[in-house]
Amino acid sequence: MARLKTVKNRVSLYLSGDITELEELVEERLYFDDRARRGTVTDHFTAYHRMATPNIY
Repeated sequence: MARLKTVKNRVSLYLSGDITELEELVEERLYFDDRARRGTVTDHFTAYHRMATPNIY
């Protein structure tokens, strides 16, 4: 609960103009599928619907 309160306060400060940026949003995004090095997106990480099989009872 404390984290949510902190986020609420920080976003409120940003929206009111008391702070100029949120550091977490300025940082370079680190992807988990190595797309930056390869230059492409690996689709199998985001295609859960292709991996899951239905349970038949």
